[in-house]
Amino acid sequence: MLYFRASEDDYCLKQTQSLYAYIYSLLSEALALTTKLIFAFTVFTTILVNGIEHLATILLHLPT
Repeated sequence: MLYFRASEDDYCLKQTQSLYAYIYSLLSEALALTTKLIFAFTVFTTILVNGIEHLATILLHLPT
């Protein structure tokens, strides 16, 4: 009976470790995705701001 109890505890421990590993994996993926989204947003806004600045420069130098 004691052996079965130890085996059951070992199984629960392995399941808990597996759950923690899965949660860690999800958090790692979420962090990676968040980092990629922030980078993409930064690049997009930089291009957008530079484009607007370039357009404003062109418009300011047009003859009236």
